[in-house]
Amino acid sequence: MEFIEFNNTNIVYENVENTPRTAVYLYLSTEKQTKEGVHTMLGNLLLQGTKTKTAEEIATELENHGIEVTVDSRADFLKVSIICLDEDLEFALNSVNDFMQNSTFETLNKEIFKFKNETTASMDTPSAKASDAYYKELFKGHKYGITNTKILETIDNVTIEDVKNYQKELLSGRKIISVTTGIKDKEKLFNLLTGSLPFMQKNDVEIKYNPAPKNKGNLVKIEKNDAKQAQIFQGWVVDGINTKDCAKLNVLNSLLGGAGLSSRLFVELRYKKGLAYTVEAATKP
Repeated sequence: MEFIEFNNTNIVYENVENTPRTAVYLYLSTEKQTKEGVHTMLGNLLLQGTKTKTAEEIATELENHGIEVTVDSRADFLKVSIICLDEDLEFALNSVNDFMQNSTFETLNKEIFKFKNETTASMDTPSAKASDAYYKELFKGHKYGITNTKILETIDNVTIEDVKNYQKELLSGRKIISVTTGIKDKEKLFNLLTGSLPFMQKNDVEIKYNPAPKNKGNLVKIEKNDAKQAQIFQGWVVDGINTKDCAKLNVLNSLLGGAGLSSRLFVELRYKKGLAYTVEAATKP
């Protein structure tokens, strides 16, 4: 794996021989705060039509070429994932460049309506309610605490201008391309990446992330009379991925609950004592 600056663009490159497919990941990040739910709407709208193509046309073109494109939009970053055959890479990159720079966001009201209904339906399960309350409390006062129920409170106030402004903040923030491919001609590949994705050129900007607050422990209890099982989430805010204890934490997580059916928590609480239907542990950067 190599880190390369090419045509004023930061690229992480890895060559995998004898593979006919290329995976490209675009990361855009900003520390600027925006209205609750704006990042969600941006992620939902990017594939919903540009100045020259409808959502149906975009979907049909990508499907006909066997190209997978997904968008993951969070409160402080956007990730666009592209997986395609090597010979379709240029077409895939041009398609992504089109919706990243020319999306109209005209179906915002439709997406808001869809989000409200889907979220309300998904939040009907006890596990979803517990998970939402857990993150909202753990990251209270931080953008990571903006959960779906929090977004529902203000989503009707999101405008197209809000979405466009957040996209501009991402395009002027920190950006990097990660590519894994079997294409051997590196210079041709990098020229294709940077030429097809001009918006990924790096900016002279330093991102200073606000660490998540280490709030005092609180118990949030949601009572549901007809619930047959208890859903329990417990967690702690720990130091970041760049600290010396990160590797130790990942090993501890694997031992306790991150190794699936063989983890210690699962064996002890499920197999030996029958106290839980399932139990697991996870770490998130």
